Amino acid sequence: MEVIEKRSAIRHRLDLPLESLEGRPRPGGLLVDLSALGAQVISPLHTVPGKYLPLTFRWPGEAVETTLVGMVVWVQDLPGQPPRFCLGLSFSKPHWELEAKIRSYISGLEAK
Repeated sequence: MEVIEKRSAIRHRLDLPLESLEGRPRPGGLLVDLSALGAQVISPLHTVPGKYLPLTFRWPGEAVETTLVGMVVWVQDLPGQPPRFCLGLSFSKPHWELEAKIRSYISGLEAK
Protein backbone atom coordinates (compact mmCIF):
# COMPACT_ATOMS: atom_id res chain seq x y z
CA MET A 1 0.00 0.00 0.00
CA GLU A 2 1.19 3.50 -0.68
CA VAL A 3 1.32 6.62 1.42
CA ILE A 4 -0.84 9.24 -0.28
CA GLU A 5 0.81 12.45 0.94
CA LYS A 6 2.27 14.12 4.00
CA ARG A 7 -0.08 16.20 6.10
CA SER A 8 -0.53 16.62 9.84
CA ALA A 9 -1.08 12.86 9.76
CA ILE A 10 -0.06 10.44 7.04
CA ARG A 11 -2.99 9.08 5.04
CA HIS A 12 -2.82 5.46 3.97
CA ARG A 13 -4.77 3.74 1.20
CA LEU A 14 -6.74 0.77 2.47
CA ASP A 15 -9.36 -1.56 1.08
CA LEU A 16 -11.41 -2.72 4.06
CA PRO A 17 -15.13 -3.48 3.93
CA LEU A 18 -17.31 -1.54 6.36
CA GLU A 19 -19.24 -3.59 8.88
CA SER A 20 -21.63 -0.67 9.36
CA LEU A 21 -22.05 3.00 8.66
CA GLU A 22 -24.34 5.19 10.71
CA GLY A 23 -25.06 2.17 12.92
CA ARG A 24 -26.54 0.03 10.12
CA PRO A 25 -24.98 -2.56 7.82
CA ARG A 26 -23.98 -0.98 4.52
CA PRO A 27 -23.24 -3.65 1.91
CA GLY A 28 -20.74 -2.24 -0.53
CA GLY A 29 -19.31 0.24 1.98
CA LEU A 30 -15.53 0.42 1.86
CA LEU A 31 -12.85 2.16 3.92
CA VAL A 32 -10.37 3.38 1.30
CA ASP A 33 -8.20 5.88 3.16
CA LEU A 34 -7.35 6.24 6.85
CA SER A 35 -5.18 8.43 9.05
CA ALA A 36 -5.15 9.44 12.69
CA LEU A 37 -7.17 12.54 11.75
CA GLY A 38 -9.72 11.29 9.24
CA ALA A 39 -10.95 8.74 6.73
CA GLN A 40 -12.39 8.39 3.28
CA VAL A 41 -15.13 5.86 2.61
CA ILE A 42 -17.12 4.67 -0.38
CA SER A 43 -20.74 4.30 0.62
CA PRO A 44 -24.20 3.63 -0.77
CA LEU A 45 -25.37 6.17 1.84
CA HIS A 46 -25.76 9.80 0.78
CA THR A 47 -25.26 12.31 3.53
CA VAL A 48 -24.37 15.97 3.94
CA PRO A 49 -21.31 17.82 5.23
CA GLY A 50 -21.46 18.65 8.93
CA LYS A 51 -23.11 15.39 9.96
CA TYR A 52 -21.35 13.10 12.45
CA LEU A 53 -21.13 9.57 11.13
CA PRO A 54 -19.98 6.44 12.98
CA LEU A 55 -18.18 3.88 10.83
CA THR A 56 -17.33 0.35 11.91
CA PHE A 57 -14.81 -1.97 10.28
CA ARG A 58 -12.76 -5.00 11.24
CA TRP A 59 -9.02 -5.41 10.78
CA PRO A 60 -8.37 -8.71 8.96
CA GLY A 61 -7.88 -11.61 11.36
CA GLU A 62 -9.41 -9.76 14.31
CA ALA A 63 -12.70 -10.60 15.97
CA VAL A 64 -13.18 -7.17 17.54
CA GLU A 65 -14.68 -4.38 15.44
CA THR A 66 -13.21 -0.88 15.36
CA THR A 67 -15.67 2.02 15.45
CA LEU A 68 -14.67 5.60 14.71
CA VAL A 69 -16.86 8.69 14.50
CA GLY A 70 -16.08 11.41 12.01
CA MET A 71 -17.72 14.56 10.77
CA VAL A 72 -18.52 14.54 7.07
CA VAL A 73 -16.39 17.26 5.47
CA TRP A 74 -17.22 16.59 1.82
CA VAL A 75 -19.34 14.29 -0.35
CA GLN A 76 -18.68 13.35 -3.97
CA ASP A 77 -21.10 11.45 -6.20
CA LEU A 78 -19.45 8.52 -7.96
CA PRO A 79 -20.47 7.54 -11.50
CA GLY A 80 -22.37 4.33 -12.25
CA GLN A 81 -25.13 2.29 -10.72
CA PRO A 82 -26.12 1.62 -8.03
CA PRO A 83 -25.62 5.11 -6.60
CA ARG A 84 -22.43 5.41 -4.53
CA PHE A 85 -20.73 8.29 -2.79
CA CYS A 86 -17.23 9.08 -1.63
CA LEU A 87 -17.26 10.67 1.83
CA GLY A 88 -14.43 12.58 3.49
CA LEU A 89 -14.52 12.36 7.29
CA SER A 90 -12.62 14.33 9.91
CA PHE A 91 -12.25 12.92 13.42
CA SER A 92 -13.01 15.28 16.30
CA LYS A 93 -9.97 14.01 18.19
CA PRO A 94 -6.80 12.44 16.78
CA HIS A 95 -6.56 8.64 16.89
CA TRP A 96 -2.75 8.36 16.96
CA GLU A 97 -3.05 4.73 18.06
CA LEU A 98 -4.27 3.93 14.54
CA GLU A 99 -0.82 4.59 13.05
CA ALA A 100 0.69 1.41 14.54
CA LYS A 101 -2.36 -0.62 13.51
CA ILE A 102 -2.27 0.70 9.94
CA ARG A 103 1.47 0.03 9.63
CA SER A 104 1.01 -3.52 10.93
CA TYR A 105 -1.80 -4.13 8.43
CA ILE A 106 0.25 -2.74 5.52
CA SER A 107 3.34 -4.74 6.54
CA GLY A 108 1.24 -7.92 6.51
CA LEU A 109 0.06 -7.16 2.99
CA GLU A 110 3.55 -6.43 1.73
CA ALA A 111 4.86 -9.69 3.24
CA LYS A 112 2.42 -11.74 1.13
